[in-house]
Amino acid sequence: MSNKKTIRKTNTKNKKESLEQAKKIEEVGEFKTDFKNIIWVVGGILVFFLAFYLLTLYLTNRGERITPNKPSGDGTISYTDIMAGRSFSMPEKEYLVVYYDREDAEVLSSLSLAVSGYRSKEEHLTIYTVDMSSSFNKGYISEEGNSSVSDVSELKINGPTLIHFKDGSVSEYIEGKDQVVGYLE
Repeated sequence: MSNKKTIRKTNTKNKKESLEQAKKIEEVGEFKTDFKNIIWVVGGILVFFLAFYLLTLYLTNRGERITPNKPSGDGTISYTDIMAGRSFSMPEKEYLVVYYDREDAEVLSSLSLAVSGYRSKEEHLTIYTVDMSSSFNKGYISEEGNSSVSDVSELKINGPTLIHFKDGSVSEYIEGKDQVVGYLE
């Protein structure tokens, strides 16, 4: 009888050990499965971000290809290019503002050279430029200019124009590409 008890105890002990080993193997298997799932999730997230990054690069480069005539900036801020609405509020007592359409190649070439030449003179007033092709300045374009303008609400620009401001009011008003170029020379 004692042999039967010993055999039962041994069998029970072996069963317990077998169950414990099976549980350990099962836990390791679950860990491997969980680890595989984590790898798949992380890999999926990385693929998503890579695809998003490549799509962003494609779209931004596509935008540059759509507008090839867009000037490439060097990242500097121009303090001489202003919006037409600021014409009357510059800090100097006396200054010039040149209004012209930068999408017109002929006007752009002539006036850019004239403005650069004027700025290179030893004695000159501060000169600001306004791009009338900008959507912010479209509201100031008119069929007829207004040479008797006294504030920004009355500002009307018809083609290349130069306004000489002195003490907050208009001192001179010059219209026409050739007249503006002549004044700056």
